[in-house]
Amino acid sequence: MPLPVHWVNQQPDSSLSTLDRGFAYGDGVFETLRCHRGRFHLLEQHLQRLQLGCERLEIPCPHESLRLHLHDASNYLRSQELADATLRLTVTRGSALENECGRGYAGAHGAPNVVLSLYSARLPWRAAPPPLHLICHRTPLATQPLLAGIKHCNRLEQVLAAKAVQRVGADEAIMLNQAGRPVSAVAANLFLVIGNNLYTPDLSECGVAGTVRGVILEHLADACMIHVEQRALELEELYQAQELILSNSLVGIQSVASVESQHFSTTRVADKLRSCFFDWVDAQAQ
Repeated sequence: MPLPVHWVNQQPDSSLSTLDRGFAYGDGVFETLRCHRGRFHLLEQHLQRLQLGCERLEIPCPHESLRLHLHDASNYLRSQELADATLRLTVTRGSALENECGRGYAGAHGAPNVVLSLYSARLPWRAAPPPLHLICHRTPLATQPLLAGIKHCNRLEQVLAAKAVQRVGADEAIMLNQAGRPVSAVAANLFLVIGNNLYTPDLSECGVAGTVRGVILEHLADACMIHVEQRALELEELYQAQELILSNSLVGIQSVASVESQHFSTTRVADKLRSCFFDWVDAQAQ
């Protein structure tokens, strides 16, 4: 099996030191991309968010190294004739120096480490994935505006929520902020259809600003002639919505069938956005 494969600082099949600050403190950022027929979807959007994350954490963004890693990954996929894959691209602050000055949160360290991993994938292309059954996870996301929007390496809140989803046999979970308002799903952004409008939670205090979410806000809503708005949403609005939609970089756009006992039957807006999304992705490759 040609996948998974890993590179650390462009060295294939090498390992990351236990002194790495990403391992020790979650001190880094990462992106997960979909590859279909040799193309990394939303590559520029992912790289922009990764750069923003590096800037927020004051990590020098290794632009040249990232491009070289992506070139290696693309060549590997072509050589193995792999049509579908997922890619995880991680940048950490670097490895602590092996002496007293390398210890602690502010310890001395080397250059940023770049880790690239390719995994096999069987993801639907254009065909609508099955609607999801969700729970509402009541442990809130912490408020931290400095980290809001970026995809940093500390995902413990999502780990705990995913364990709760697994325990009850659901597909996903709605995650709330400290005020009890919906923010996102565990691994996806959230949209509500209310009347003729599309709403997505404001992410200025917590949550990850997904790449597909950004494409919906900046391109697809206008193309589909749908009014879209970012704002604080109440949990009651979620249960009263005509339609719930999730988005992430691997699946794209997916309908929600239910949240606990509340069912959502229509997929009209999700189907329209999904069609526009794949048309937009195809157009970017031309």
